Amino acid sequence: MVLVCGTMACAEITDSVATSDDGASGAALILRPVEFLGDTPCSNAPGAMRSYVATLTDHTDPTVVFTLPSSLPTPCSQGIRFDDIAAGHLYSVEIDGYELPATELGPEGWFDTAKETINYERLRSGSRHMQAKDGTLLSPRWVTECGATEETRIIPAASGTKQITSCDPLADLTPNAGTTAVVVTPQNSLGSLSCSSETENGFGVASFDLIPQNGLPSLLGVPCTKPAFSQVYTGDILAPGSIAEFFVNAYKEQGGTVTWGATCAALVVNGLTVDAACTPLSDEGSVQIDIKALLAQVDVKCSGDISSYDASLQSGDLTFNKAGIPCTNNLSFGPLAPGPVAALVTVRAGDQTALFSATCSGNVEPGRVAKTSCILN
Repeated sequence: MVLVCGTMACAEITDSVATSDDGASGAALILRPVEFLGDTPCSNAPGAMRSYVATLTDHTDPTVVFTLPSSLPTPCSQGIRFDDIAAGHLYSVEIDGYELPATELGPEGWFDTAKETINYERLRSGSRHMQAKDGTLLSPRWVTECGATEETRIIPAASGTKQITSCDPLADLTPNAGTTAVVVTPQNSLGSLSCSSETENGFGVASFDLIPQNGLPSLLGVPCTKPAFSQVYTGDILAPGSIAEFFVNAYKEQGGTVTWGATCAALVVNGLTVDAACTPLSDEGSVQIDIKALLAQVDVKCSGDISSYDASLQSGDLTFNKAGIPCTNNLSFGPLAPGPVAALVTVRAGDQTALFSATCSGNVEPGRVAKTSCILN
């Protein structure tokens, strides 16, 4: 029988409990998604896993292998507990993963489409075969098994709860089912600002430019209005595993000069549409000294005699000094007002003797980290 948890202890772990009346004891098993998800995304994004069903099988007597009732569909962010199972028995658990949310599928016959009501008897049937609300029979997109071999069978203790491990990697049965895409919403960078059309005095963001950093086309003059505009980027240039980065320029007056800036970025996942996360808009920026690139100019590396460096940066009337920076680390200065900046960098040996120096220059832009170019002195 499959039950919905009704206790606080259960609610902290899962929405679903699968139980068996055979050999009931104080033994229990917990299946947590971290044991089987691997790099499969679990989120509400299109193409990601959203729910799963777990089915326990008893292999104790090889001549009489039998399957226990399946769990309810469960969000892939939550675990499932199998209660009242037989201590000392040998179990495996099969996992079926789905793109639909747990509330949108159930065992065959669970939802009456004509009456738009749930059939709770069917919902608790323990069937492994899933059906969508509209009656469509579903096949899992992802499958795996824990305790699949005789050597890795799961054996519950006489009392207490044992965590299920020894899970094989998830197999994606339709790996090209989803679209690889990144969604960028410039207004997600507003932070404490508002669109100028929503303020009494008109002070705020009038428009945006969206500037991808990986060869995708830019989008200029996007109005700051409701509902917020989102741009969907797709194509082979979005390589799975890469970071897609976008600069956002924001204007107080449409067609004027850039007032604020931000950066949006997302990890590209194969077959998944992901939302880019954005930093808040800022009217200041920063500058970074790439020490590895500087050392390469004199054909040396951070090792042996070279241990650290100092940097002194001039920005307007302000001077910033940093000393003893390990030569393994880049150095950033900020926040800084927009405009040209220059830093004097001195590279030192382990005994702090100055080996050489360079002048590193860059141009600070709102909301961005500017790279410097260095000239040896």
